[in-house]
Amino acid sequence: MGHKPYAVANFLTSYSGRMLSEMKGFRFRKSINLGLIRINFSKSGVGWSFAVLPGFIRYTRAVNKDRYWTFSIPGTGLSKRTISSKAKKAR
Repeated sequence: MGHKPYAVANFLTSYSGRMLSEMKGFRFRKSINLGLIRINFSKSGVGWSFAVLPGFIRYTRAVNKDRYWTFSIPGTGLSKRTISSKAKKAR
């Protein structure tokens, strides 16, 4: 696999942003799961998340630069999302 994921992500984000910027009121979100890493595309940009303990604990860097920890119980739909201490200090 000779592709650079970040180059593909940058292309897709710029293309989808131009295409969807005229569609006010609509939401757009697309995720690509690459094993432990998930890349999230939206109208506002690209975010990513890393599964520290797959299915249970995930660290997320959102498009707006916020950082989150998500703790979940698989199969139940229950999860707890907390903002990381680094992101709290930056506010």
